[in-house]
Amino acid sequence: MNEFRNSIIKQYPTSNLFDSITNALIKMNKNLDELTPKDLAPVDFFHIRGHQSTKELAEKCRLSPEIKILDIGCGIGGTARFLASQYGCTVTGIDIIDEYCNTASKLSSLLNLNNKTEFKTFNGSKFPFDDEMFDVVWTEHVQMNIKEKNEFYSEIYRVLKKGGRFVFHDVFKGSIDVAYYPVPWADDYSTSFLMESNEIKKILKSFNYKIYYWEDKTKVSAEAFQKSVEKIHQSGLPPLGLHLLMGENSIEKIENMAINLAEKRLVAIQSICSK
Repeated sequence: MNEFRNSIIKQYPTSNLFDSITNALIKMNKNLDELTPKDLAPVDFFHIRGHQSTKELAEKCRLSPEIKILDIGCGIGGTARFLASQYGCTVTGIDIIDEYCNTASKLSSLLNLNNKTEFKTFNGSKFPFDDEMFDVVWTEHVQMNIKEKNEFYSEIYRVLKKGGRFVFHDVFKGSIDVAYYPVPWADDYSTSFLMESNEIKKILKSFNYKIYYWEDKTKVSAEAFQKSVEKIHQSGLPPLGLHLLMGENSIEKIENMAINLAEKRLVAIQSICSK
């Protein structure tokens, strides 16, 4: 288990991440004492279409301040901070990477959101929470690194309250069997566990999830990546961006995602299910 976990962690550069982010902000003439969520947006949302895709899902979820959310694979906490700042929700984020959780906590403190967000390192297969603790469980681009899909979706079901919602934005295997690597979550096939979206639907239904929203976002996602590629080729990488989380081969990963989505080697799906 530890060997596999280490192979996942190697995909995500984590050295001095908070310092890298704050130094980039300073280069952009941002005052760290007056930061807003918008200032962090270029690096805060480690998933396709970033802030926009998170906003789309949130608008469909009928969120309110009394709602308690679990964000699985929270990264550096961008989604948690967005949900806390925009809707007043209390959000617990978990991730397998210590540095991500530490960075997430520090960034929340900078934005005075540490009273509404908390972040915990999670290393096991069973979530460290009691049954039916959360009104909403949220994931964005997580299950691709998880081999045991049944266990993953079963645990989400367990910690959801009755009537609670499981919200996800994820990447699945497309109509062409082979994707180009590296991609943001994997340098090669060894840590990428892609399934077709219909297979995931079957798993969800086997646990009695009720799927009431399911939308294919592949086309708009491909367009977004293509724009990113064009911008990088014209202007290079910006001081603050997801390349800080993807490492030295970040440009290749972005280029591959543009091709994979355009050719439907990968598909992007947003969904909301209920328990």
